[in-house]
Amino acid sequence: MSWPPLALLLAGCDPAVVSWSNPNFQLQVRTPVCEDPVEGWPRLWEVGRWRGLDAVVQDDDAPRACPSIPGGLVARDLDRDGDVDLLLNDPEGAPILYANDGAGVFEEVALHLSAPDGRRVESLSAADLDGDGLPELLITGAGFVAAATNRGGLDFDPFEALWVQEGWPRTCVMSLAVGDVDGDGDPDLVLPGADPVDGPDDVVSEDPESLRGDVDRLLLNADGRFTALTLPLGDPEGISLLAAVTDRDADGDLDILLGADRVSAGLSPTAFLRNDGVPDFIDDAEEIGAAVRACAMGVDSADLNDDGRPDYCMSDDDPDLVCLLSDGRGGYAESGASLGLVAGHHEHPDPPEGWGWFELEDARRHWVTWGLELVDLDNDGWDELATVAGGVPNQGNVALTTSPRFQPDALYRRADMGPFFDLSHMQGFSRPEDHYGLVSADFDQDGARDLVVGAWRGRPLFWSNPCNAEAWLEVRLEGPPGDRDAFGAQVTVVTDGRLQVRELHALRTAGQSDAALHFGLGDAEQIDEIEVRWPDGEVTVGQDVPVPGVLTALHPASN
Repeated sequence: MSWPPLALLLAGCDPAVVSWSNPNFQLQVRTPVCEDPVEGWPRLWEVGRWRGLDAVVQDDDAPRACPSIPGGLVARDLDRDGDVDLLLNDPEGAPILYANDGAGVFEEVALHLSAPDGRRVESLSAADLDGDGLPELLITGAGFVAAATNRGGLDFDPFEALWVQEGWPRTCVMSLAVGDVDGDGDPDLVLPGADPVDGPDDVVSEDPESLRGDVDRLLLNADGRFTALTLPLGDPEGISLLAAVTDRDADGDLDILLGADRVSAGLSPTAFLRNDGVPDFIDDAEEIGAAVRACAMGVDSADLNDDGRPDYCMSDDDPDLVCLLSDGRGGYAESGASLGLVAGHHEHPDPPEGWGWFELEDARRHWVTWGLELVDLDNDGWDELATVAGGVPNQGNVALTTSPRFQPDALYRRADMGPFFDLSHMQGFSRPEDHYGLVSADFDQDGARDLVVGAWRGRPLFWSNPCNAEAWLEVRLEGPPGDRDAFGAQVTVVTDGRLQVRELHALRTAGQSDAALHFGLGDAEQIDEIEVRWPDGEVTVGQDVPVPGVLTALHPASN
């Protein structure tokens, strides 16, 4: 079957007919590129109230059994109307859903949902588990994962447990990752294990001598029923808030990255589980240079050194971010500081009143970053890095934190193969309040990615990003019938001999960005080649793709 050339008519424009067809892709070309381009920096404006984002999630000051992370966000087209909706996690109530009107203006839609047995919700995600193209809502917490089936039209069934611990102890599941890890054609779930909960009155321990982690699990999906498999343990057993699935070695199966937490107490560092065929996983992080002693609360991947392989940047409770750069031979070198990804507290234009060098230095040394995005905001072909910061939960609650309350967000720009440059202050992005979730999506469909930041006891921040004259491509994936989302897929585009590599991730601790992969292309007039490596090992290729536009990649088995 061959797809015909496709014309897209934009309001106020003549239709653009583009003669391009490929059985593995569907193309929508955007013409003109941008009617009112905004070039250069600063280019982001915070317009959350104007866009209709006014919800504030209130929470109490009580100690908790799990290290709760506020500000969780999900950016996803939940009703298949072609625009990206927004979800906010409310740990004690139903998720807060904002429906997008297509132009990036939101209206709240009531969801009458609650967690099984009234349990506290620690994370929120969205993934298509039944293959109908509509993403289910997923929630996790102490000893459970549950899903609400999407019936269409922003209507969801009640949450039902996919995996649950009825008795004690229970595992704090603070996040999850989604991907077809066993290669059987349906999405599995990776559950990073954080603190164990010994009883209903338990509180997160702050005593380094008594800290201990819990097991990480892989929930294998077989026709919608999930079976738990324990993943290899560190020595000593570590605490993890973060998991990501990725084909790090391009061998056609998905490996598992498990971020570490509270490593200063002597717990295990970052684990990187090589998939040698389920249930055979080998943690070879030490051998490949990935066993960094960082408290990873956010992660994203992209090819930062042009070797055709994904690199991994992670947040940390340290003045430097962590970036594992591939050496092209299966190993990694930690390069965050050398890339210029360092805290800029001393240059902040509005420090707290009365603060001098010593107070700023103390806050810099205790800078705690969470959500992290590698995304090309100006479409010049080079990714920016954005991260948000907030205090560490104490006794499980951010309200009780002992971290400095001055936690600026950060934005770094890169324009070539050299280091990043800190644009946080000149852009106005370095707001010092406690922020945790971070997502990117083209909410207003102008070809430029916007950012949304999730706050503790504050409304979400919407950083609007206007379009410019640069070219771009958004790649949406349609996987096989059982794995429509195709999380873990890797897309490579080639323009003028240069490669860009991106992977599709679901939730990354407190933020899940749109399920489209964004490529900024500068002054390119076409993509010379695009390659999609699907989670099951299939590969599809296209050449000479016109830009800018939205490209849907079709798995050979999709229908």
